[in-house]
Amino acid sequence: MVSNTAIIVIVLVASLGSVSLAAALFGTFIDNEGESHRDPPMAQRQYMREVRMRTLEQLEAESRTRYPKMSK
Repeated sequence: MVSNTAIIVIVLVASLGSVSLAAALFGTFIDNEGESHRDPPMAQRQYMREVRMRTLEQLEAESRTRYPKMSK
């Protein structure tokens, strides 16, 4: 049988774990002013679009490149 002290320690550790988990989740998704990080500013969205388009163009250029066939 588990002693009363062990039960108290288990409850305290479980409580600390759940509070830490909640703080980590809320700290990740909500900043100090309560705004969500999921909606970046317009300038950042434009930059991210430019980077995606550059990457897509590079991939398209690479896919058109012909490589010499390897002879056996």
